[in-house]
Amino acid sequence: MLTSTPALAWRGRGYLMELKRRGIPLLHRQVIAGVERAGDRLRARIAPWPADGGASSRSDDVDTVCMGYGFMPSNEILRALGCRHAFDPDRGHLVTERDGDGLTSVAHVYAVGDCTGLGRAPAAEAEGIIAGLAAARSLGLAAAAGQERAVARARARLRRHRRFQAGLWELFRAPRLLTELAGPETVICRCEELTLAEIQSGFDPGTQSIGAVKRATRAGMGRCQGRYCGPVLAAVAAARRGSPLDEAAHWAPRPPVKPIRIADIVGS
Repeated sequence: MLTSTPALAWRGRGYLMELKRRGIPLLHRQVIAGVERAGDRLRARIAPWPADGGASSRSDDVDTVCMGYGFMPSNEILRALGCRHAFDPDRGHLVTERDGDGLTSVAHVYAVGDCTGLGRAPAAEAEGIIAGLAAARSLGLAAAAGQERAVARARARLRRHRRFQAGLWELFRAPRLLTELAGPETVICRCEELTLAEIQSGFDPGTQSIGAVKRATRAGMGRCQGRYCGPVLAAVAAARRGSPLDEAAHWAPRPPVKPIRIADIVGS
């Protein structure tokens, strides 16, 4: 575990010591390759990754399987405003294009924080100070006493945080698995309960865009509005077309930005 402060580093070592004391092993370079029912419990199959034909997998009967494969930025508002984005292969998601002050490709629209590309709270705080002064100047306002120094300190902190984040992403680099471990019956769109086979059937010879697959299969029309299955389908569609995975490969953002009850809309 790599942390940015001595307190968090000590806490991380405490977690590792507690796992060791309880006899809980840490398995490296392995993935959960499958989960199936085993009576009233679950059976998780753990296999080496990258796949090695000569390496054996193991299975464990468990009560619960918890998995985390990273985060995705909530950039729906920025994309709806027309702000330009580029796909970052290292982080595996779209990143908002900005200048050094946080100004996007759309005039007068500044963006900071994890919605622009994951970078943690300390970087977001520094970006907010920088963009705040830049936005004020764009309105013809003069900087108050001490604000120039505050921005200079924020820029120094931001460079430090970004160096730390670059090292963190490299140290904890994980394989970006999409459908490599999925079988025909694996559920890809959880909201609409669509399997990989059903998704693939939507890609007929004349269909290459995920928009067409959405209309054919209802993928991405559920409660999450494609926030989970969308990146997977975008990668599949781009691979089928032989084109790079860019902003155009993803579904266009649509209102509401977050799931909202009809009753709330009517009540407003």
